[in-house]
Amino acid sequence: MIAEKWLKEIQTTFQFSCVDDSHIRFNTPLTAPYGDGITLLITAHDDDRFLVSDQGYTIWNSESRGISMTRSGSARFDQLQKIVHNNYADFDPATLNIFMAGTRAVLPTMINAVLNTVLTVSDFAFSKVFLPE
Repeated sequence: MIAEKWLKEIQTTFQFSCVDDSHIRFNTPLTAPYGDGITLLITAHDDDRFLVSDQGYTIWNSESRGISMTRSGSARFDQLQKIVHNNYADFDPATLNIFMAGTRAVLPTMINAVLNTVLTVSDFAFSKVFLPE
């Protein structure tokens, strides 16, 4: 009974919406510490591969609020790299994307991994842990 109600809640509050033929937006009811909703973009490629990404929003949002996360060699960047690695995701410093790529078979796992990475990085940035920049 609890599982059924929980699954029903998930189905109504987490939504997929088609952007175009190769992009799906995954809207969640979850919010980052700044109050922004968390949304991921799923990109389908021709060879049955997918990319799940935050489109760089998580890091951009933190840095736009004065929290430097991407200066290579800094304690914050090192912590960001650890969070990403622990969630088996990837991070591209050039685009600020937190992402994961894989096949259709692992797409649900990729969505969960990127979502967890985004939540953890957002919480870390907002926590104002005093690490040397």
